[in-house]
Amino acid sequence: MALSQAHPVARGGDGGGTGSLDKGIHLLRLVAEKPDDGWHLRELAAAGGMDEPEARRMLDCLLASRMVRQRSDACRYMPGPLMFELGLALPDSARFQRRAEAVLRAVADGRGAIALLVLRSGNDFVCSIREGRAALPPLASAPGTRAPLFLSAGGVAILQRLPAGEARAILAENTAREVARRGTGRLAALERMREVSLRCGFGVNAGDVVPGVHSVGMALRDARGQPFAAVCLVGTAASLPLERIDPLRSELEHVAALLSGEARQFHM
Repeated sequence: MALSQAHPVARGGDGGGTGSLDKGIHLLRLVAEKPDDGWHLRELAAAGGMDEPEARRMLDCLLASRMVRQRSDACRYMPGPLMFELGLALPDSARFQRRAEAVLRAVADGRGAIALLVLRSGNDFVCSIREGRAALPPLASAPGTRAPLFLSAGGVAILQRLPAGEARAILAENTAREVARRGTGRLAALERMREVSLRCGFGVNAGDVVPGVHSVGMALRDARGQPFAAVCLVGTAASLPLERIDPLRSELEHVAALLSGEARQFHM
């Protein structure tokens, strides 16, 4: 798997232990990608770019600290309770989350769609909020879901607002990771989504990734103007008619501006 600065796997020999720390953080990111099913040791070591004995040593340490846990029936590694406990040290983030939930619930109800808030996490997005009900195929958009930025309209919206060089580096890493894990089958569809989004000026998925499922995304900016999250709507062609893209854009711009203001208030 190709790696960027946001997915570091440092090599040994730095003398200060930062290589091991980088590898441990990378393992935690990977474990967080599969909170329900978990990872077998072999696949986790391969995804982390290390051999199994090294991965096992690190995982034993993370198990002892409760950062990860093992599912007893299959020996799979999954997120541990300390991940949640450490998050409690960010009360402003929890307050922003509650405010955003109320805003997105109203948007989802008004559209008959699903409203999401996704946060940027390095080269990935993490689903933070999901509100609303819609008759859609199963979507990998439950809170806690982590995936490469280029896989969703919200992630593409974030990429559009990053400096060009940074966005290119992330796209290259995301593409390499996709090929390593799933092959090239989805690359053409993902490129179509980026092309449509570029023409529209925000994230637009016209059924390219999941047939029949439309989605749109608009980036949120922090106090420095940096894109740190995106608000997304996901629905059918009837609930999100892309031939009427201007009203959708205006609605998303309003919600994104509102939540960006809330985020600055809560020091996000």
